[in-house]
Amino acid sequence: MSIEQTIRKNALEAGFDFCGFASLEPLTSDADRLSGWLAAGYHADMRWMERNTHLRRDPRLLVPEAQSAVVLLSGYYHPMEPRGDQWHVARYARFRSDYHDVLRDRLLHLSSMIDAEWQGAALRHYTDTGPVLERALAVRAGLGWIGRNNCLIVPGAGSYYFISVLFTKLELQPDLPPMPDHCPPSCHRCLEACPAGALVEPRLLDSDRCIAYHTIENKGEIAPEVAAVINNRVFGCDICQEVCPWNRHPRPPRVPVDEVNEAAFYGSDQWPDLTHEQFLNAFRKTPLHRTGYKRLMRNVEVCTSFLNYDH
Repeated sequence: MSIEQTIRKNALEAGFDFCGFASLEPLTSDADRLSGWLAAGYHADMRWMERNTHLRRDPRLLVPEAQSAVVLLSGYYHPMEPRGDQWHVARYARFRSDYHDVLRDRLLHLSSMIDAEWQGAALRHYTDTGPVLERALAVRAGLGWIGRNNCLIVPGAGSYYFISVLFTKLELQPDLPPMPDHCPPSCHRCLEACPAGALVEPRLLDSDRCIAYHTIENKGEIAPEVAAVINNRVFGCDICQEVCPWNRHPRPPRVPVDEVNEAAFYGSDQWPDLTHEQFLNAFRKTPLHRTGYKRLMRNVEVCTSFLNYDH
């Protein structure tokens, strides 16, 4: 069994769904695209994205000892959907745990297995926690392509995946060729379905028009044009993924993130009366907890106003 086959076998054992390998040459075109996006102000007030762009461009500056990247995908699709007057929480946040914690444990498990075979070979790992162009590395590793909704699309499996990157001293051979864009030229469903027009063109997201940005990241007031179309989306928005034909039959993960959090399916009779203590009991150690009670209740107020307005 080759080194790559061994690591892929270990990755599946650690709970990941897909595993690929990427070389660490600079990600020039992707970094240029990011620079243009930042220069246009499409990142709204997420100023942290302006930092360390040189590290995003060249992963070898971030982890100088690294020779390769192990790119890992963890599915978060679950068939349970909001019904009736239940409000919408982003699919990735409908579990009892924060995916950062779950994936960190999986990465530590995989790192220990790699180090058991090749001492000191596993270096640093990231899941949405550092200056890493995860999607670009996933494309380089042959795991999928970037759709017009800016999500990594895995053929036959969909886009409901977290991306993790583990840097290693091992010189791994990419064994999956980079995948070309398979989105049909005539398909613009994600652009057309976004209620606030956040996808201003294919693969170009204006965060200041995005429901997910405003209900998760924005620390101020929700923009009026977004509040006007927010509906019952109290935390995040999956519309651009839900309408994608590649998500018509999404593949459930081999190992779920955790049990589903029933509180993520609260209805209109529960969200407005949520106390801080109830919030902590229901959402501690979940992505909603990182957004905080004050901002979540801001979202609740906007959703309540929308639903009470006769549209």
